[in-house]
Amino acid sequence: MMLEVIAFHARRSPASPAIHADGVELTYGELLERLSALIAALRSLPISPGKLVGVACPDDYLHFMTMLALEALGVVTLPFMQPSDPGIDKVLVHCDLILAPEAPVAGVPFGKLTPQWLRAAMAVKGIALAVGSAVERRGYVLTTSGTTGAAKAMRLPAKALTLREHDRIWQYGLHRASRFVVAMPITVGGVYSTARACLRMRGCVMFQAGMAAAVVLARATHIVLLPIHVRHLLDVLPQDYAPTHPLVLISMGARLSLALRSRAVGKLHATVHDGYGANETGPISVVDADGAGDILPDVEVEVVDDEGKVLPDGELGRIRVRSASQISGYLEPEHDRRYLQGGWFDTGDMGKIVSPRRLLVLGRPDAMLNVGGLKVAAEEIEDLLMRGAIAGDSAVCTIPGPDGIHELYVAVVDAPGDDSQLATAVGRHLGGNFGHIRILRLNKIPRGSGGKVLRLELARLVASLVGQAR
Repeated sequence: MMLEVIAFHARRSPASPAIHADGVELTYGELLERLSALIAALRSLPISPGKLVGVACPDDYLHFMTMLALEALGVVTLPFMQPSDPGIDKVLVHCDLILAPEAPVAGVPFGKLTPQWLRAAMAVKGIALAVGSAVERRGYVLTTSGTTGAAKAMRLPAKALTLREHDRIWQYGLHRASRFVVAMPITVGGVYSTARACLRMRGCVMFQAGMAAAVVLARATHIVLLPIHVRHLLDVLPQDYAPTHPLVLISMGARLSLALRSRAVGKLHATVHDGYGANETGPISVVDADGAGDILPDVEVEVVDDEGKVLPDGELGRIRVRSASQISGYLEPEHDRRYLQGGWFDTGDMGKIVSPRRLLVLGRPDAMLNVGGLKVAAEEIEDLLMRGAIAGDSAVCTIPGPDGIHELYVAVVDAPGDDSQLATAVGRHLGGNFGHIRILRLNKIPRGSGGKVLRLELARLVASLVGQAR
């Protein structure tokens, strides 16, 4: 339990920095004091050990503190961003109670939880809790929308969460002088476990709200970002920005392109950790610049055909994984039947074993485009458009044309070139005859809370816009 970890550090090193939030740095002694006050305040709510409680808060620091406090009370938390998260209403119906600024789902008991209430609760002085091991460690429930937009809720046991924390420690080199920046929502599983891992090592977790990028990086040692966030960060940094120390840049959600990786190394003096993993399994492999990755210790990976038969090394198939840090199951039984079979998790990704303990991931089947019988990974085109400021954001899909043959649509945001230039760039990259490459300009690419492209939603949007134009 993280409360025990914090209490341990507070006894031995009470003045060590633990949290930076709201422009203030809290020591481990102060963090324990605030967390104790919040735990005491939450006891006034209708919660009890073992209950499933949905928690939303617009402030990541307060969200994080609330999850730690509820964990200390033996509650199973289900964190979410906001009621508008795709499909979250279908997940929250499993909760015994929802704590949020406003009621998101009718019929589920609700408790109003505001930033003002949380700050007032933590400001109470003089509350000392007896910290021990009496409360059962229960883990928490994390959610993901994947690429389909269909939210799934999964149980992560406390032991598996602890294993993920230790994976983060040795994989990213977290230590007592580490300062990890929470630059993505704390509801993202990889961000939450890395923040916990940093506290476990007596490091400092920084919540960046209100701080300029250059200020954050001047103090940070570790940061987790999606590739699109990496590009934005590099674009907004001052031209004369000079790093004062090495930075560990952890890329999640997709592989960094070679061009973006090179910019990050040069501009940020960064060591890049490009990881492949899943909310269901935790980290799977560390991806190199060539796209292949070394499979982590204690993780089993197989590549299978459509019948579930294991394929020889070098053959393309579906990736399935089994690890000690994977989930125990979903809240929805139908997802157990679909994704968890015989202890193996079906990632939905295509790939191949290129050499012993080395995996090449080629994308999801729903991101493998088929245009006139020719196939290409959507991520390849999106990677191309993100290089050299060809587009601020991009996503690719296909929809059937009038003759039934799928046509390639490239949706772009903030692309300076004209449509013909963009289409030419894509066509030159793909080679072969892909027919007409159509460019569609949008204000925003539909993405899930974890940053992944909601490709089915994109296809529906494109089909709607194309239908209106015809």
